[in-house]
Amino acid sequence: MADIYAELKQRALKLFKDQDLLSERVWIRARPLSIEEAIGNPEADDFPLQKGKEKLMQAEFM
Repeated sequence: MADIYAELKQRALKLFKDQDLLSERVWIRARPLSIEEAIGNPEADDFPLQKGKEKLMQAEFM
């Protein structure tokens, strides 16, 4: 699993360098969405989100 994070970090750093974002201050605000925000109110109740097994994240970049 650590290899995935290392690869993600490496690719993100390359994108940031390519777009010259490392010289700018960027604010990131993130939070897990509620079940209704993530999938609404579906009739089925077997989604992993509804069972608390997963969370969907939202991030805002400012």
